[in-house]
Amino acid sequence: MLEIVDAARSQYGLDLQPILYQEVTEYANYYQGDRNQPFDSAPLAHAILATTKADILAQKSGNYHFEIRNTDRAIGAMLSGFIAKIYGNAGLENPLNFYFKGTAGQSFGAFAIHGLRMHLIGEANDYVGKSMAGGEIVIIPPVEAIFEPALSPIIGNTCLYGATGGKLFAYGQAGERFAVRNSGAIAVVEGAGDHCCEYMTGGVIIVLGETGINFGAGMTGGVSFVFDRDNTFPSRYNNEFIKLYRIQSERMQDYQELLYSLIQAYFDKTRSDLAKEILTDFQGYLRYFWMVATEATFENRDVLVAQYQINQISQREQEGQEHLAADVSRRVYGAAKF
Repeated sequence: MLEIVDAARSQYGLDLQPILYQEVTEYANYYQGDRNQPFDSAPLAHAILATTKADILAQKSGNYHFEIRNTDRAIGAMLSGFIAKIYGNAGLENPLNFYFKGTAGQSFGAFAIHGLRMHLIGEANDYVGKSMAGGEIVIIPPVEAIFEPALSPIIGNTCLYGATGGKLFAYGQAGERFAVRNSGAIAVVEGAGDHCCEYMTGGVIIVLGETGINFGAGMTGGVSFVFDRDNTFPSRYNNEFIKLYRIQSERMQDYQELLYSLIQAYFDKTRSDLAKEILTDFQGYLRYFWMVATEATFENRDVLVAQYQINQISQREQEGQEHLAADVSRRVYGAAKF
């Protein structure tokens, strides 16, 4: 610290000594009283950890069902921390499948780690998937909902903030600043507010619907696909670092395959009507898609790393995903299949 003070004084003529000075006294110069207990006792988070702890320690897969309310915040964070403490960044070899019903509070799925699969029937507030590093979050409306999912918000603002991995499939619209500072997560939603993909450096984002203004401001990596049936998107993106590309041509086949595979995965998880419509006539609908990327990303095909990761899912994940998709389909959509 003294070296910093001397450097600051010599370089900038700034003397920090008065604010760094500490008088030596018989009293402690830091607080030694009782700490303030957190207001939120996180009952659901503790219940989830208590229910799954034995399976985590035994490295067993499992299916768990919980009701959730908007006062239940950061669900998944405590569990991910416990898993990471034991198994590190690798997460769980055998996935844990969670089925929630209700309205999730802020930061649903925050800090999610590999092996967590969180399915919510209902809606969620801001910060869904904040800083998630792995796992999967699927959010769908109740089957009895009378609104049109593609035209209705289902998650709040600033979702996927700072995410480094994992997948998010939300059957509805996202709020503002969706995927801000995303550096590796993959997501599909059916609309987004202002500043989508702001400061994004990696990952793949698909918006099957309208976006707000200032799309991609400060975006330097990753790639986005925007479904723009009315050709309004060119007036809504920030062109400082990124460009718009059409993907119908043969030389864009790799991007077409990436887009198709992710929309298919999204449909498998959500049974989205719009996703089904696009997949039924994919080549015909390509003309409505914009690809958003920096020139360097486009030329170097960096995004194909994500495609490789999707196509190289391990056998244990494939089996788990097939079981999960079938279970969700039975419980929510009956026997209907595409």
